[in-house]
Amino acid sequence: MRFADLDAVTLDAFGTLIALTDPVPALVKSLRERGIDVTEERVAEGFAAEGEYYLPRSLQGRDEDSLARLRLECTGVFLDAAAIDLGPAEFVDAYIESLRFELVPGAAEAVVSLRRRGLALAVVSNWDMALAGHLSELELTDLPVVTSAATERALELLLEAASGK
Repeated sequence: MRFADLDAVTLDAFGTLIALTDPVPALVKSLRERGIDVTEERVAEGFAAEGEYYLPRSLQGRDEDSLARLRLECTGVFLDAAAIDLGPAEFVDAYIESLRFELVPGAAEAVVSLRRRGLALAVVSNWDMALAGHLSELELTDLPVVTSAATERALELLLEAASGK
Protein backbone atom coordinates (compact mmCIF):
# COMPACT_ATOMS: atom_id res chain seq x y z
CA MET A 1 0.00 0.00 0.00
CA ARG A 2 1.24 3.45 -0.86
CA PHE A 3 0.56 6.65 1.06
CA ALA A 4 -0.90 8.08 -2.15
CA ASP A 5 -3.67 5.46 -1.89
CA LEU A 6 -4.69 6.62 1.60
CA ASP A 7 -6.93 9.45 2.77
CA ALA A 8 -6.92 8.73 6.48
CA VAL A 9 -5.18 6.68 9.15
CA THR A 10 -6.57 5.51 12.46
CA LEU A 11 -4.18 5.05 15.35
CA ASP A 12 -4.57 2.85 18.39
CA ALA A 13 -3.61 4.54 21.65
CA PHE A 14 -2.00 1.99 23.96
CA GLY A 15 1.31 0.74 22.65
CA THR A 16 1.08 2.80 19.46
CA LEU A 17 0.91 6.37 20.74
CA ILE A 18 1.21 6.04 24.50
CA ALA A 19 2.53 3.66 27.12
CA LEU A 20 1.87 3.35 30.83
CA THR A 21 4.75 4.28 33.08
CA ASP A 22 5.34 1.80 35.90
CA PRO A 23 2.75 2.69 38.57
CA VAL A 24 4.17 0.34 41.23
CA PRO A 25 6.60 2.79 42.89
CA ALA A 26 3.92 5.49 43.14
CA LEU A 27 1.41 3.00 44.54
CA VAL A 28 3.89 1.71 47.14
CA LYS A 29 4.64 5.31 48.16
CA SER A 30 0.94 6.21 48.43
CA LEU A 31 0.25 3.14 50.54
CA ARG A 32 3.21 3.82 52.83
CA GLU A 33 1.95 7.39 53.31
CA ARG A 34 -1.19 5.75 54.67
CA GLY A 35 0.82 3.58 57.05
CA ILE A 36 0.56 0.43 54.94
CA ASP A 37 3.86 -1.37 54.43
CA VAL A 38 3.61 -3.50 51.30
CA THR A 39 6.11 -5.07 48.94
CA GLU A 40 6.48 -4.02 45.34
CA GLU A 41 5.74 -7.63 44.35
CA ARG A 42 2.32 -7.57 46.06
CA VAL A 43 1.51 -4.22 44.52
CA ALA A 44 2.55 -5.51 41.08
CA GLU A 45 0.33 -8.57 41.53
CA GLY A 46 -2.59 -6.36 42.53
CA PHE A 47 -2.01 -4.07 39.58
CA ALA A 48 -1.88 -7.02 37.17
CA ALA A 49 -5.20 -8.32 38.54
CA GLU A 50 -6.77 -4.88 38.16
CA GLY A 51 -5.54 -4.67 34.56
CA GLU A 52 -7.17 -7.99 33.72
CA TYR A 53 -10.39 -6.76 35.32
CA TYR A 54 -10.34 -3.38 33.56
CA LEU A 55 -9.62 -4.44 29.99
CA PRO A 56 -12.94 -6.08 29.16
CA ARG A 57 -14.81 -3.39 31.12
CA SER A 58 -13.16 -0.26 29.68
CA LEU A 59 -16.24 0.53 27.63
CA GLN A 60 -18.22 0.90 30.84
CA GLY A 61 -16.48 4.22 31.58
CA ARG A 62 -18.60 6.15 29.10
CA ASP A 63 -19.48 9.25 31.14
CA GLU A 64 -18.31 10.88 34.37
CA ASP A 65 -20.55 8.79 36.65
CA SER A 66 -19.85 5.44 35.02
CA LEU A 67 -16.12 6.22 34.87
CA ALA A 68 -16.11 7.02 38.58
CA ARG A 69 -17.86 3.70 39.32
CA LEU A 70 -15.44 1.79 37.11
CA ARG A 71 -12.45 3.42 38.78
CA LEU A 72 -13.81 2.58 42.22
CA GLU A 73 -14.37 -1.05 41.19
CA CYS A 74 -10.88 -1.30 39.70
CA THR A 75 -9.33 0.15 42.84
CA GLY A 76 -11.20 -2.44 44.88
CA VAL A 77 -9.90 -5.24 42.64
CA PHE A 78 -6.35 -3.91 43.08
CA LEU A 79 -6.66 -3.70 46.87
CA ASP A 80 -8.23 -7.16 47.17
CA ALA A 81 -5.67 -8.80 44.89
CA ALA A 82 -2.80 -7.16 46.78
CA ALA A 83 -4.37 -8.15 50.14
CA ILE A 84 -4.44 -4.54 51.32
CA ASP A 85 -6.95 -3.71 54.03
CA LEU A 86 -8.13 -0.34 52.78
CA GLY A 87 -11.45 0.78 51.41
CA PRO A 88 -11.53 1.55 47.67
CA ALA A 89 -13.13 4.95 48.27
CA GLU A 90 -10.17 5.93 50.47
CA PHE A 91 -7.64 5.04 47.80
CA VAL A 92 -9.28 5.58 44.41
CA ASP A 93 -7.82 9.06 43.84
CA ALA A 94 -4.29 7.94 44.70
CA TYR A 95 -4.72 4.86 42.55
CA ILE A 96 -5.83 6.82 39.50
CA GLU A 97 -3.10 9.44 40.04
CA SER A 98 -0.50 6.67 39.87
CA LEU A 99 -1.55 5.87 36.31
CA ARG A 100 0.68 8.07 34.19
CA PHE A 101 1.26 7.77 30.49
CA GLU A 102 4.10 8.76 28.21
CA LEU A 103 4.49 8.98 24.48
CA VAL A 104 5.85 5.90 22.78
CA PRO A 105 9.25 6.80 21.29
CA GLY A 106 8.73 8.15 17.78
CA ALA A 107 4.94 8.54 18.14
CA ALA A 108 4.86 12.34 17.96
CA GLU A 109 7.20 12.32 14.97
CA ALA A 110 5.04 9.70 13.22
CA VAL A 111 1.92 11.84 13.72
CA VAL A 112 3.70 14.86 12.25
CA SER A 113 4.96 12.79 9.31
CA LEU A 114 1.51 11.39 8.55
CA ARG A 115 0.00 14.87 8.67
CA ARG A 116 2.66 16.22 6.30
CA ARG A 117 1.47 13.62 3.82
CA GLY A 118 -1.99 15.18 3.99
CA LEU A 119 -3.62 12.31 5.82
CA ALA A 120 -6.55 12.75 8.16
CA LEU A 121 -5.80 11.12 11.53
CA ALA A 122 -7.93 9.83 14.38
CA VAL A 123 -7.31 7.77 17.48
CA VAL A 124 -9.63 4.76 17.67
CA SER A 125 -9.06 2.68 20.77
CA ASN A 126 -10.57 0.34 23.35
CA TRP A 127 -10.54 2.76 26.25
CA ASP A 128 -12.77 4.61 28.66
CA MET A 129 -13.74 8.24 28.20
CA ALA A 130 -10.54 9.48 29.88
CA LEU A 131 -8.37 8.79 26.83
CA ALA A 132 -8.75 12.27 25.35
CA GLY A 133 -7.50 13.75 28.63
CA HIS A 134 -4.46 11.48 28.67
CA LEU A 135 -3.63 12.47 25.09
CA SER A 136 -4.10 16.13 25.95
CA GLU A 137 -1.63 15.85 28.84
CA LEU A 138 0.88 14.55 26.30
CA GLU A 139 0.14 17.43 23.91
CA LEU A 140 -1.74 15.32 21.37
CA THR A 141 -4.79 17.56 21.66
CA ASP A 142 -5.71 17.95 18.02
CA LEU A 143 -6.41 14.30 17.21
CA PRO A 144 -10.05 13.23 17.09
CA VAL A 145 -10.60 10.42 19.61
CA VAL A 146 -13.12 7.58 19.35
CA THR A 147 -13.20 5.10 22.22
CA SER A 148 -15.08 1.89 22.79
CA ALA A 149 -16.75 3.63 25.73
CA ALA A 150 -17.99 6.50 23.55
CA THR A 151 -19.28 4.04 20.98
CA GLU A 152 -21.08 2.10 23.71
CA ARG A 153 -22.70 5.31 24.94
CA ALA A 154 -23.74 6.34 21.43
CA LEU A 155 -25.35 2.95 20.86
CA GLU A 156 -27.13 3.22 24.19
CA LEU A 157 -28.55 6.63 23.22
CA LEU A 158 -29.65 5.34 19.82
CA LEU A 159 -31.47 2.41 21.40
CA GLU A 160 -33.17 4.72 23.88
CA ALA A 161 -34.29 7.00 21.05
CA ALA A 162 -35.54 4.06 19.00
CA SER A 163 -37.55 2.70 21.92
CA GLY A 164 -39.09 6.09 22.68
CA LYS A 165 -37.57 6.45 26.17
